[in-house]
Amino acid sequence: MTPRKPSQERFVRCPFTILIDTAEPDHYYWRFRGIRADADRSDAIFMVPIQRASLGRHPNSLGDYSLAGGFGSCAIERKSKQDAWGTILGWQSGWEADRDLPGRRDRFEAELANLNEIDCSVVIVEATLGTLVVDAPQWGVKPGWLNGKIFVRSVLSYQQRFPRVQWLFCDTPEMAETLAFRWLYRYWEKNLKDKGDTEWDTTRKTLDSRRPADGRRF
Repeated sequence: MTPRKPSQERFVRCPFTILIDTAEPDHYYWRFRGIRADADRSDAIFMVPIQRASLGRHPNSLGDYSLAGGFGSCAIERKSKQDAWGTILGWQSGWEADRDLPGRRDRFEAELANLNEIDCSVVIVEATLGTLVVDAPQWGVKPGWLNGKIFVRSVLSYQQRFPRVQWLFCDTPEMAETLAFRWLYRYWEKNLKDKGDTEWDTTRKTLDSRRPADGRRF
């Protein structure tokens, strides 16, 4: 199929607003660009309204992404490769240790417990499980192979301790972002579509319609 030229692209407004936790750094958070609608909307690119909002802080945190009208019911916890290692392996910073603060693993487990209590939640990781296990780095006195073993067994433990929290390991960050959108879209369609989108301040929504790379069709 011949690629469309930028001037030929069609855009359609996404029917819901995605909430992004204010703790997500400005240069880092998913912006959901370039995700296409289905054939009934001519494969147009979604213009996704987003809103920055506080989605809770330890010990009451509820993930990094949710939906307007769905906060407290659906949530996504996002993990980059480095963040997944650091959090699940419990790498504590000197700043935390000096102040006797809960470490990253402790905070994550508290968050999983919160997510396990809501209607639908998922941890989306921007790397495959194989990559996270095989490429696990050395930390302190623990070699990489041992950290890989600890990592995978911790994930299995979390899946059994918090069975309502789904896990998705993705090939690339771009795939993780797209799956996050599709996951939110399905939740909105099945649970929120007929309830409107009025819970949050609509004046703070933003739309990003810049044309992204092709190929994000799933």
